[in-house]
Formats: sequence, structure tokens, C-alpha cells
Amino acid sequence: MALHEVDIWNRALSRVGDARLVPEASVAITSATAANPVVVTTGVHGYLDDELVLIRANVEMTEVNGRVFKINVLSTTTFELLEEDGSSYTAEATGGTVQRLPGAKRSKATFDAWDNIRDEVLESHPWANCTKRTRAARLNSAFTITAATGANPVVITTSAAHGYSVNDDILIEAVAGMTELNDRWFRVASPLPAPTNTFELSGEDGTTHTAYSSGGTVKKARTPFVPDSGYGARYALPSDHLRVVELTGSRALWMVENGELHTDESLTVPIQYIFRQRDVTQYRPALVNTLAYRLALELNEELTQSGRKRENALREWELFLSRSKHTDSLEQSAKPIEEDEWILSRLSGSVTARRFDR
Repeated sequence: MALHEVDIWNRALSRVGDARLVPEASVAITSATAANPVVVTTGVHGYLDDELVLIRANVEMTEVNGRVFKINVLSTTTFELLEEDGSSYTAEATGGTVQRLPGAKRSKATFDAWDNIRDEVLESHPWANCTKRTRAARLNSAFTITAATGANPVVITTSAAHGYSVNDDILIEAVAGMTELNDRWFRVASPLPAPTNTFELSGEDGTTHTAYSSGGTVKKARTPFVPDSGYGARYALPSDHLRVVELTGSRALWMVENGELHTDESLTVPIQYIFRQRDVTQYRPALVNTLAYRLALELNEELTQSGRKRENALREWELFLSRSKHTDSLEQSAKPIEEDEWILSRLSGSVTARRFDR
């Protein structure tokens, strides 16, 4: 059975000596709207306002699978998923299942703690499957793409004159057909003199790409805002950002302030960041167990009324977190020590340097 939120909750509950949560019998979902909030239609469910339900096995709206929601009942066959904006999801037409969670004290305690604990643990380490790479940039308004040639280089046609120049940085998104271009940055190689709504993608050989079919947008990076912090530029970070890990391939200084990245890099800044991974089926065992330990620590005193047990749980949590981070960090090559002026001046021409070289 795939991992989901209640599986992790149950591991936590077992660690504090409490009974596990067993979802009630499932009710079939017939549809769910791509709206804010999501509205789910079922057979007669018998649920009440503010109860917790677990959703699984949706075919189209997979974003809600394996997750727990507080609901607002609309009728005997419909309810809203509170605070769940599904406007960017695919509407569910095939169906899945929904199960009510019993045990008011235990289910409420785990639900109330879940979002903050999940984000805290994710933020503590760049866990596998919980990091992304993107470019921070300030973008001009989008032009709609109307064509893309399978040539070398690819030639893009837009719905209106774009005004781009050679070496402008552009981002392409949401193309149908030639999906190889999606979510990638390119340099403009040569805006064609006529018509004024075409340009080439520098170095992009499209001869083996899937044929373009429709849609897509292109946006140009523009000069960033200058902050008061003393850095040369500031950029908005992605909405799912939890913590910036590094500026990829850059030695520039940087900091995050009020949800924005401040740095001296200009126009586009490649970053690696920890994101709010809500799909728990993507969590590897070390992360699942770490979350369970952290939840157990949070729930311990409330469910057991024992400060002593909480102290023991705290020691176990700190030890397990350290081990889990170490294990998760092993699946990559070791990073070499970068040379800088201090190291070179410290070692150059000295006995220490000669010993070090041996």
C-alpha cells in the first residue's frame, strides 16, 4: 500500500503508545471540481462539518490522493475540502474513495500538527525528491506562442511583435506537442528581421523534438528591483519555496529576506531550493521515519501527559534526525573543496603546501 499521511501519523502514534487511527469504510467519489475550494461529490456520506477525511485513488485529480482534509458539508452527497485551492488541478470525473477518520482527540492532534511539522522537517535538510532547480528572475508579460519549428535552431513564432534582442534570456512554458521546450530558459540567437514576431533559440536543435501542436508562452527576463539591503538585485521566490540551498554554479553572496532572494547576480539566478513536497508517496523511508519521530515528539505530552516521555522522545528524535540526514546525503558524489584566495595564500610555497600535495 502506498504511503500516505495517515500511515505517517500512525507511526507517530505508535511511538507515543497511543492506539492507531483506522479510517472508516470507504465511500465512492463520483466527481471533484477544479475549484477553490474543491467540491467532492459522493454517494450518501453521513459526514459532519469539520470532520477529517482521507482521499485516495482519484484518477484525474491525483493532487489530493493520500491526503487528509477538514471538510465543510454542503449536502448529503457533497462537501468542500477546506482551504484546498484546486483551480489548477484536473477535475475528477472517474472517481476515487473517501474515508472518515475517527478518534477526535488523536486525529485532531495529528492534523493540527501536520503542516507545520512537515514543513519544519523538509526545511531541515535537502531530502531526496524534495528539492528543485529553477531560475529566479523578474519577468516581462508573456507572449503567446503560435508556432515552433522542428529545425536547428528552433524558430519560435509569437502572436504579436516581441521586441526581443540577441542574447535576451527567455523562459518558455506550457507548449503542447514540442514539450521538450517547456520550463526551460533559452538565449535569443537571432530575432528574424521579418516578420517581427519570430526568433531563434540559441543552440536548440529541434530536429528530433516532438512536433509543435499548439499554445505555450514566452517571457523575457528584465532588470530586477534593487533592494535596500546593499545587494544589487532582489527576486521573488517560488510559491512552494521553503529554503534556498544554493545559487547553482555561482560564488556570489546572497540572502533571503521577507520571501525574496537578495544577491548581486543579475537578470536570472539559477537556484536549488527545498520545496513544499505535499505528495508523501514521494518520500523515501528515512524521511517518512523522521517525520514520524518528529510528530511523536509533538504529540507526546498532549497524548500521554508525561514530561519524562517527552524528554526521552526528544533525545531519540535528535539522534534519528542526525542519522537520517547522513544516510540521505550519501547518494551523491563528494563536493571538492573550492580554492579561494585565503587557501591559496595560506598554502602557496609553504612546507604545509608541499605536505598537503603528497
